[in-house]
Amino acid sequence: METQNPFDGEVPHFSEVISSSEKIVYSPHRAFYKIHVNDLLCAIDACEVIYNPHNRYVDKSRKFEKFDIESTEPIILGRAHDDQLHILDGQHRIEYLRSNAIKYATSMILLDVRDCPNEDEIMRQLQIINDRRIMKIEVDSRKVKYSQFLEIFKQSKQFTVIFKKNRPYINPDTLSSVIVHSDFFQSAENRPSDIFHKIALINQFISKLDRSKWSVDAKVDEHYVEKARETRYYLTFDREYHPIKELIDVEPSTFEAKWNDFLAKKRKRRFVVK
Repeated sequence: METQNPFDGEVPHFSEVISSSEKIVYSPHRAFYKIHVNDLLCAIDACEVIYNPHNRYVDKSRKFEKFDIESTEPIILGRAHDDQLHILDGQHRIEYLRSNAIKYATSMILLDVRDCPNEDEIMRQLQIINDRRIMKIEVDSRKVKYSQFLEIFKQSKQFTVIFKKNRPYINPDTLSSVIVHSDFFQSAENRPSDIFHKIALINQFISKLDRSKWSVDAKVDEHYVEKARETRYYLTFDREYHPIKELIDVEPSTFEAKWNDFLAKKRKRRFVVK
């Protein structure tokens, strides 16, 4: 049974869909793309994307008790020398999406597309993917998880964040480093939406403090105070993102004690004569 296309007009070739879609992470032989579920299912119906005969048997009766389209791992495809795409991992999720095609047609899903110029490379990728211990080492999914978090962050109506060099602003490199290296982020149980919620709680906590406690620097320029109130974002006064670094791995009930202890120790060191 072919997947119904809820969009008007002719269905474009899948290679055109990929090339025009959002590219999230890129390397010379591998890229992550975000596409509509319907585009992927239509490409499978058109045999532009195929199930690899060497891959595991697809059990169409397999059920997913909990399926979150926003946090599911990328569907892994191998691009062969003739540009045909082989499904290397995610075939059961694809069958689940097919059985719920109307529900997920306009939802977005991530594709991990890897160059596989010959049969040996396809077999090598399958071996890596099907050995979950090796896969955890080989595949760095943190970039994808962080990009999903950042997208939620940017689109949130909770903050009116200014993304430019005009404080308060977001320093993407520092923010990424602080969050990605936290235990809270690296826990498989925490989804991108959970990470955003934790950051929002930290921001809310800092916003209720006296401005002298917003950062290690006790004095905050009035211009920055006005910007913080305008954007509702209070985590940029400390350039090293200490509020996030110190609080993301602890329970909200301990925020105050943890932050006060950190400020006391940090400020005390500044007055130590070396």
